Amino acid sequence: MKIGFMRSWRLFCVIVVVTAGFISCNKKKDEKRDQPPNGAQTESIRDSVSGHSQHNGSMTISHNDVSFIDQGSLSDSAPYFAFEVQCNDTTIRFFNDTSENGYYVYHRLLRFIDTLNGYYISRSFYEGGDNLLVSQTHGQITTLFGDVFISPQQRFFASIGYDNEAEYSANGVQIFNIVDDSIVLALEDHLPRFGPKFLEWRSDSELIVNIYDVGEIYVGKRYYEFHDGVWRMHNVFRPGFVE
Repeated sequence: MKIGFMRSWRLFCVIVVVTAGFISCNKKKDEKRDQPPNGAQTESIRDSVSGHSQHNGSMTISHNDVSFIDQGSLSDSAPYFAFEVQCNDTTIRFFNDTSENGYYVYHRLLRFIDTLNGYYISRSFYEGGDNLLVSQTHGQITTLFGDVFISPQQRFFASIGYDNEAEYSANGVQIFNIVDDSIVLALEDHLPRFGPKFLEWRSDSELIVNIYDVGEIYVGKRYYEFHDGVWRMHNVFRPGFVE
């Protein structure tokens, strides 16, 4: 009888130890899941970016503000503060949501572009993404297809996005006018088949982009030419290629 009791007691102790270990392991996983990904900016970088530490007003860009982020792009799973940028007397704050239950969106401040007087920000979704340009003067937020390429005389800048297969992101070319301290969209060219890469400004009136078919097969170049206040486009295919 005593031997049976001792065996039962030892089995009970083993079960308690294993259960405690399982609970501790799950707690660590939950704590790790709640932390932002490596490299996430979770502290204010206002001072290091804009040089301002005092401001009179603030504007918070939240997951309920459809003018900034598409409806439903952030869930109610408490998105965390990523960073803020200073625009005159207004502070614009950005939030990330990398939770498992939320709609994934992650912002990263890349740099300040002096020529455009704006903050250049990448925005990643669960699949795909785009970029944002925030005017330091007006606080205007402009969505860009990709990286920024400024023309030689700084009259225009272009942005290109390449995604002609999955189509999670924009696939095409944008051209903007640089007017004083503002930017104005002059052309937005969505390419249904060919993907643009390797942009080159020949002059302020001529832009050349390499174009690729599905499978990243080079097919030629797409020319953008500015005449009489209008941008015109045409393709020049490589020899032997049949559209």
